[in-house]
Amino acid sequence: SSSQNAKEKRIIVSVAVNHSISYFCPLNTNTISNLNDCQYGWLKIDNDTFNKQQIPKQDELSKLNEIGQHLNFSHVVKADAGNYSCICKPTFGSGINFLKIFTLELHIGEPPEKITDATISTKGITTTVDWFHSNLCQNTSNYRFQVYYNEEQRWYVGCSNITTCSCIMSRHIMITSIEIVITATNEFGSTSSDRFFYYMASNVVPYPPNSIMANAEYRSITIRWRAPQGYTSMLLYEFIVYKRRIKPSLLKEKKFTNIVISTDNLETSFKHTFFDLIPGATYEFYMTSKTRYGKTSEPTKTVKLGLPEEKPNAAPTDLKCVCKGNNNSVRRSCSCSWKPIDPWLAYGDIFEYDLYYAMTLEDLDNRTVNKIAIAGNVTTVELRNLSTTVSYSVTVLGKNKVGNSIHSIPFIIRQTFKANTDSPNTSQVATLVIILVVSVLVVSAILILAVAFFYRAITYRLTNRTNEDDRDSLVKESGSVESLAESHIYEQISFGGSISVMHHEDDVSKHEDDAMQENRLSISTNDSCPYSSVIIASSYPESHNC
Repeated sequence: SSSQNAKEKRIIVSVAVNHSISYFCPLNTNTISNLNDCQYGWLKIDNDTFNKQQIPKQDELSKLNEIGQHLNFSHVVKADAGNYSCICKPTFGSGINFLKIFTLELHIGEPPEKITDATISTKGITTTVDWFHSNLCQNTSNYRFQVYYNEEQRWYVGCSNITTCSCIMSRHIMITSIEIVITATNEFGSTSSDRFFYYMASNVVPYPPNSIMANAEYRSITIRWRAPQGYTSMLLYEFIVYKRRIKPSLLKEKKFTNIVISTDNLETSFKHTFFDLIPGATYEFYMTSKTRYGKTSEPTKTVKLGLPEEKPNAAPTDLKCVCKGNNNSVRRSCSCSWKPIDPWLAYGDIFEYDLYYAMTLEDLDNRTVNKIAIAGNVTTVELRNLSTTVSYSVTVLGKNKVGNSIHSIPFIIRQTFKANTDSPNTSQVATLVIILVVSVLVVSAILILAVAFFYRAITYRLTNRTNEDDRDSLVKESGSVESLAESHIYEQISFGGSISVMHHEDDVSKHEDDAMQENRLSISTNDSCPYSSVIIASSYPESHNC
């Protein structure tokens, strides 16, 4: 009874092909001390379909003497796999035909095949070893893998007991080469690969720069970053900073430009400043790292930054106005347009244009200036109800968030009104009449003065000519110079010893004629005193002799 309730044991043994195995039945006689009167032996049962209460078939029990108590295989083959039970068959009648003491489950197979190909790569400080091309990777649940690497004559475990065909080792970067061995293990044994030699420095793909930041200053942007952790100047060669302008849209750059920063003097932090940038524009940046062996990192995330806006540094251009309406009409409308401010000089987003117009004939200090605000990027506006009798000066300026641009070059809308000849302007006619009258008077005065001048000149000339003729006649009659002198003096003075007095031209001529006649008479009668007829033009008394 007790033997019937004895606890069954099951032992699982995995043996590789061509390996040896040896087991004894029973394993421990102390556990079955009351079964000394048993015939022990191994019974192989292909299908373990019986238990302690089941009776083996006679042909199976007959095999007990074939194996005996000692199960021994010197070179197992796959056909030896199966279940082997340690059986006790009583030697005398006790009502028990047999007793299964324990079962040996024998697995026979082959160890993993050798891994002959592996891919090794390094990114940053992480080295990855994979062997996906191996047949072992078709069913990795049956295998365990270990990765070892030899560095400076010492072996280290990179990965242990992994079920994937890839090993990721995070470690510092070595400039020298390393050796890598991959071991695959299953229940039947282990197989190690050949050594894979790997020169890490020439194959490492660096990490991108770390902690990239940007800050804006006056028309410049400074980029700051840190070198990836674990790198030295022996490996890193340069950092590359990429930049492009994305706003305003008219100046958007399609491609990035770059600048290279050397790492010859490696520091914990780096910076680079881009100067002469456009105020109000937005830029984006990203960076990469590059090793001395030409390997380039992945790009960093882009960083966007805008510069502060400034007042526009230019005015709108090509301002023109086209007017509609009849030249004889009193009112008209004009459509004005212009080109927007040059985006290179706008220094920000132009959100409004202001158009100013005023009459040109008004006092500049006191004239009324009209303003029209145009929101957005609209560059046209219509001016209505303008007078045709005056001219207008039109200018336009642009605005951004900071301030206004300067005014554009003024455009003059000329006066177009023409006066009607049937109804002339009274003030204009009066002005013309006054100008005409004044002109006539001035010309008349000039003509009168000219005539008077010429008349005086002719009269004087004729008088002198007559006097000359009279003197000639007197000289001929007197025959002496004294008579001529008397005649000449006589023309200028009057008789009676008094001072000569000037008379009107007609009277003078009459007196001169009378005096000449009397002079002739005196000369003919007073021969003894030739000067008796001459009156001295002074207050002196007459001579005693004459």
